[in-house]
Amino acid sequence: MQYKIQVNDMKKNDGYLQGLATITFDDAIRVTGVKIGVGKQDSLFIGMPNYKSNEQVDGKDVYKDICYPVTQEFRNELYQRVFDTFDNLHDGYGNTLIYNADSKERVNPEVRVTPIKDSKNGVMGLATIALDNSFVLNNISLRKNKEGELFVAYPSYRTNKIGINGKPMYQDVFYPVTKEWRQKLDGMIKEAYQQALDKEKEKKAPEQTKGSKEKENKRSGKTRTA
Repeated sequence: MQYKIQVNDMKKNDGYLQGLATITFDDAIRVTGVKIGVGKQDSLFIGMPNYKSNEQVDGKDVYKDICYPVTQEFRNELYQRVFDTFDNLHDGYGNTLIYNADSKERVNPEVRVTPIKDSKNGVMGLATIALDNSFVLNNISLRKNKEGELFVAYPSYRTNKIGINGKPMYQDVFYPVTKEWRQKLDGMIKEAYQQALDKEKEKKAPEQTKGSKEKENKRSGKTRTA
């Protein structure tokens, strides 16, 4: 699987943030907002896009990654290559490096969807995409528009920019790069959602049949007793 890393320098900012990286997998899916920060003893670290959960540990909020490498092996590889691209930028060789450039293997996404019942915010399901068992993309939601049609919404965050309509602008955390990939992924997500619903119906069917028989037996028993 080929992937491209781009880094923008953020050293002008006071604080821990040193750079922001964008990772594009096989010209198919682009992940933005990967942070390069400086921690204790001036060592660099990678911060994947995350969100504040409802959990707390020792009175502190818990943040969970929205997307992340699955295996330790790929995590080490990816993080080191982000650092390499960051160094490449400061050595004056540009801010973009392409890895596995000769790879003929296309990215292979696998989709899993969990239907949501009685959602108050209109979410019908939550989807996860795994790329070649190496990188996971979470928090993709299935929603219905005003016409009752399903659509896929990729996770986003609020920026400091204001649009021409006077409302805050949002940036997708990750998204399909091309129209073809958006159609492919949206289709896979909707299909996985329908399959999950069908499985739920299949599980309920024997239970409903069992419940109907029990009710019928109770009625029959009452009739004989009378």
